[in-house]
Amino acid sequence: MKRAIFWVGLLALAGWSAWRFSQPDVVPQAHVSLVTPDISKVAVIDLMPASGIRIRLKKKDGTWLLAGSPDVPANRESVSHLLGNLADMRVIRVVTHTHAHDDTLGMNKGVKLVLRDQADTAFFHLTVGKQGSDLISTYVRVGQSPEVLAVNKPLAWQVMRSPNAWKAPPSKPGDASGAARKTSQGGGKLLPPENL
Repeated sequence: MKRAIFWVGLLALAGWSAWRFSQPDVVPQAHVSLVTPDISKVAVIDLMPASGIRIRLKKKDGTWLLAGSPDVPANRESVSHLLGNLADMRVIRVVTHTHAHDDTLGMNKGVKLVLRDQADTAFFHLTVGKQGSDLISTYVRVGQSPEVLAVNKPLAWQVMRSPNAWKAPPSKPGDASGAARKTSQGGGKLLPPENL
C-alpha cells in the first residue's frame, strides 16, 4: 500500500513539474507612462460633463475666476487641489486596452477635462470616469487613447462639482482681509491685523 502511494505521489509530482515548466513565464504588466501636465502653463481649465453644464475656470492676473456673466471668483483651494492632483497622479494599473468596458468604467458618462495655456491652446486632455472600488483611484483615459488607466488620485468627485461648488466662499461681514480674529482672551476683542 505504501509503495502504491509513493508511486502515485511521484507520478503526480512529475506531471505537475512537466506542466509547470511548459507554461510561459509570467511577465509583470508594464505600466503605461503617463505624461502629467505642466501646471505652471495652465491658464484655463475646461470641465465638460457628458450630461450637464460646461464649466470654465480661468486665471486672470493671478486669480482664478469661474467664467460666466459676469465672471466670479473661483474657490482657490478647490482649483489648487485639482491641479495638484493632476500634477502628482501616477498610474496604478492599465484597466483595459479597448473601449469595450466604457459603460462600466464611466467613460461614456465621464467628464472631459481640458487644460489650456495663455493662448487658449489645449495641451492636456483627460476623460475622468468612475471612482475605483478602493475609493482612492479613478478611471481615466488620456486624450484619444483607447486605454483606460487607474490613477492614484480621487479625481471623480473633484471634476463633477456643480458650478456653484466652484465659486469662492462668500467673505464674512466685518472680515475684509480675513486677518482680524477674535482673541481667546480679552472678552472677544478684535485684534488689528498688525498684531496677529
